[in-house]
Amino acid sequence: MGAAVVLMAQLCLAAYSFDDSGRFADAADWPSFAAMLERHRATAAELTACRADAQDCPGHLKRVRVVLERGATLTREQQMRLVNRFVNNRRYSHDRPRRMQGTHGETRLKSHWQTLGEFLARGGDCEDFALAKYFLLREFDIPAPDMRVVVAFDRSVGEHHALLVVRRTDADGAWLLDTDNRIHQRKPASVRYVYAVNEDGVWDHAPKRASSED
Repeated sequence: MGAAVVLMAQLCLAAYSFDDSGRFADAADWPSFAAMLERHRATAAELTACRADAQDCPGHLKRVRVVLERGATLTREQQMRLVNRFVNNRRYSHDRPRRMQGTHGETRLKSHWQTLGEFLARGGDCEDFALAKYFLLREFDIPAPDMRVVVAFDRSVGEHHALLVVRRTDADGAWLLDTDNRIHQRKPASVRYVYAVNEDGVWDHAPKRASSED
């Protein structure tokens, strides 16, 4: 009985996989996400100038510059922890979901994605926290294929939640960065992955249903 419980726990707490089996679209094919990436270019340009010369650093990026300088020589894990703490100190605000009509007439929720600059100015919800961490870690040259914003459904609270997943370089698996400063190395048992996105693509993590012929 004890061994069965341990096995079930291991299955529930499986590490995130970066395989491409669930990829179904390019990020550019998701209009709201692609529009956010386009807007983010302005923030990225500001940040490049800010890092090169403190005199060219607008107020909302001064603290970011300090974080990037402090983390420049750290390991990936140390950079991740530094960024996680910095972003989680920002103001959390719930994003009001906006409804839109799907292609087949059904009603869907439309996500509003914020750039790093927009997030620094007014805070955001869990998706914005995860994206802010993503963009800051990209400034440390962590490649896009090593990170994804993962949207999951947390059965313990009955709500969707977003986290940033970062690939580990010292071992198999990944870190899951949460909004409360927790860093998970395995998927919490109450969480079910729904989809993931980064600047390159979109991945569907919904379980595949067996056909009626199976």
